[in-house]
Amino acid sequence: MTAILSLTEGGYKLSKKIEKSFKSPKLFTLHPDENDEKLKLPLKEFTGEIFKRYEKIVFVMAVGITIRVISPYINNKKTDPAVISVDERGRFAVSLLSGHLGGANRVTKKIAKEIGAIPVITTASEVLNTKSVDMIALDEGFAIQNMEDAKTITSLVVNGKKVGVYSKVPITKHLPKEYKRYSSLEEIKEEIKTGNLQGVLIIDSLKTSYFNNIPKAVLIPKKTVIGIGCRRGKSKEEVIEFIKETLNESNIYEESMFKIATAWVKKDEKGIIEASKKFDAELNIYNKNELEKVHERFEKSKFVEKITGIGNVADSCGFLASNRGKNIMKKKKKNGITLSIWTEKGEE
Repeated sequence: MTAILSLTEGGYKLSKKIEKSFKSPKLFTLHPDENDEKLKLPLKEFTGEIFKRYEKIVFVMAVGITIRVISPYINNKKTDPAVISVDERGRFAVSLLSGHLGGANRVTKKIAKEIGAIPVITTASEVLNTKSVDMIALDEGFAIQNMEDAKTITSLVVNGKKVGVYSKVPITKHLPKEYKRYSSLEEIKEEIKTGNLQGVLIIDSLKTSYFNNIPKAVLIPKKTVIGIGCRRGKSKEEVIEFIKETLNESNIYEESMFKIATAWVKKDEKGIIEASKKFDAELNIYNKNELEKVHERFEKSKFVEKITGIGNVADSCGFLASNRGKNIMKKKKKNGITLSIWTEKGEE
């Protein structure tokens, strides 16, 4: 969601042009027409009201005013909204906050193109025509395991140092020359010994203990799928704890989870529903016809088959949700909950 704020008649007129860059933005001004919202004063307090409600905020006013009103609410680059300031005449569009993860740099360029302004972007990776680790994460949809480590590797890159990259998944966007791809961790080890690398970037859903003697950052692809079945009435705490425990035993990052899959008979099971929310994972529900086509591939449970007519829920659901991917861990049972871990098809 995007909010566009203006104080003057000229700023409001420019906001009308800027809104073409977004889908269904909200315009706030002191004297709006019937389609927009009234901006309340004082501006600093009003900014506090919308700061957590919108992913992007465009201030059509001076940079100085914008900085003063947002400063009390700036908290964390992972959660702060993208903030862009555009002068009333539309000469400059300035990326002020959350340039990478929040997308302010991209939004700034988009606005500048729409209104014919000059985009002002000052983040080092853009200025030096390279790419930060958090920008790679944003481009590819990866999670950042540790933001401080990401900053360290980005600092190496912007200073012209070489960083070795090992990725278990395809990278769709071009990586600048400072990042050198390797096909195995062993190759990177050898390069470190020769002094050719000053840092390492690992892109994998699995934890690794390698490279503790050199700066390292980890990006986590969202590739892990959990197939699940359980007895009725299992609490969210039981389900969540078992998922966490199982992922940890398998050396899989929790952040890599992107789907939880179960059978139609469990579509209203609160423990499973709440677990999907906790892990921010898409909940896939499969019907009997879909599962009948694949359940013969897996070990059957007479109890499950008696209740559902399907011999296997966890493996079958994980198999389908992972696009018939790779089984990472065969089904595991604990206290009436059964889990199966899969990785989505397409991982190298």
